[in-house]
Amino acid sequence: MQAAVAAQQADIGLGSDTGGSVRVPASYCGLFGIRPTHGRISLEHARPLAPSFDTVGWFTRDPSLLQKVGQVLLSNPASATIKFKPRWLVAKDAFALAQHETSEAIYETLSNEKFSAVKATLGDPTELDIAAGLESEGLGKLELWMDVFRITQAYEIWQTHGAWITHHSPNFGPGTFDRFKMASGITEAEFTTADAQRQLIKQHMDQLLGTDGVLALPTAPGPAVKINTPASQLNDWRRSLLSLTCIAGLAVLPQVSLPFAQVDGLPVGFSLIGPKRSDEQLLELAVKLSAAVWQPATATV
Repeated sequence: MQAAVAAQQADIGLGSDTGGSVRVPASYCGLFGIRPTHGRISLEHARPLAPSFDTVGWFTRDPSLLQKVGQVLLSNPASATIKFKPRWLVAKDAFALAQHETSEAIYETLSNEKFSAVKATLGDPTELDIAAGLESEGLGKLELWMDVFRITQAYEIWQTHGAWITHHSPNFGPGTFDRFKMASGITEAEFTTADAQRQLIKQHMDQLLGTDGVLALPTAPGPAVKINTPASQLNDWRRSLLSLTCIAGLAVLPQVSLPFAQVDGLPVGFSLIGPKRSDEQLLELAVKLSAAVWQPATATV
């Protein structure tokens, strides 16, 4: 789907984002993509995976169309939205999880002669380690948040699909098989503990963002990995990737990925996470920021 949009075979791609399946392909393919606030768009008639994480997202090649799609899909009058003057927060610990070249490419894109225009849109930046506020709860690193995500998501997946998998014994690929096997072994007590930690993360992020905070971070650690990357390196990459994507998922927040940078000619996404129900505002920021810094390029698919 994302490849079709990037290759100009389609203008809009619609997909589900549970752990990053819209945001990450958007980053890899040089597209605009959004994961909305959990629950803003109905999932009726959609196949669930992990219900408290599942969302409907979409891809486009330009920010104006991304916003126009939102004007249709986010039109539910029962879903209140908020508007605010942005308070720009930069997640230092999230940027530390990305490859150095990726962080440098994003910073360079937003700096120099473009920085004044970026500040006019987002305000003055404040750098912080977002996980540090939960150090006393044993959640002082984003990698620990990823563990909370891994347990809660996997438990929900098994509750949703475990009976069918047990009955039919489908032939999964090695990585998928291992993850379902892990999910099948998570106990209710383990889930309860992890879910309590998730609530702490939700509360922390709500307090951090308030009604006006916009958190900047890399969408993914770097460009798409090569197909022949060794399994051990893929596992390390996946852990860093999920440590970035789990933030919005755990806290049920909207996140938009913007194709503002490249590393060795390959796209890398820059993300903004906003408060709950700030989806329309994030889409507006995407349009304004793009006018200031974005130069359309042919994506590598």
